[in-house]
Amino acid sequence: MISELTDHDLDAAALAHYATALSGPDGIRAATARGLITPTGAITVAGAVGFASTPDRWLPQHVVRVIRYHGRHRLVGTRQNIVSDDRFSYPLERLIPEVAASIEASLPTRRALTGDGTFETVGLIPQAVWLEAVVNGIIHRSYSNSGDHVRVEIFEDSIVVESPGRFPGVVDLSDLRTMGRYARNPRLARLASDLRFGQELG
Repeated sequence: MISELTDHDLDAAALAHYATALSGPDGIRAATARGLITPTGAITVAGAVGFASTPDRWLPQHVVRVIRYHGRHRLVGTRQNIVSDDRFSYPLERLIPEVAASIEASLPTRRALTGDGTFETVGLIPQAVWLEAVVNGIIHRSYSNSGDHVRVEIFEDSIVVESPGRFPGVVDLSDLRTMGRYARNPRLARLASDLRFGQELG
């Protein structure tokens, strides 16, 4: 719980969007029913990620940073090759589209034959791939790790998404494909599913 955060600090548009997503009349009641707000009005961490007007005020780690580099590797010091560096901290329903738009604007591209028979400029990396990595990075990060943020690094031939926290103990690193579904932040995973950013299927 974030004891200082009250319903006055929540984003009315985000709550209204959530109510609409659940076909309900009231975002506060919907969030309370999902355990994002307690019956006494305390806001959970997942509730802050979902609905706080300024989430990083309460959760400094709730930032997604999109960094575009020139070239294929990250360089430092006098050779630093950062082209752009954008930071985002919004309620979840706005955060993911804003981050996705930033990535789209910086995405490495190529010319390719499209389905309608014409050659067009398309993303080098399919949107479904990087968008799932970003959504998973936000939903399944360790929010107890307050010293780091989700980072998306865009190079001329790749995208790297880093999310704070270790793999959960149920993960066998020698064979990741055998892992079943596991949500580090189950309330946040449910919220993302309600907003149709995820499906809770693993």
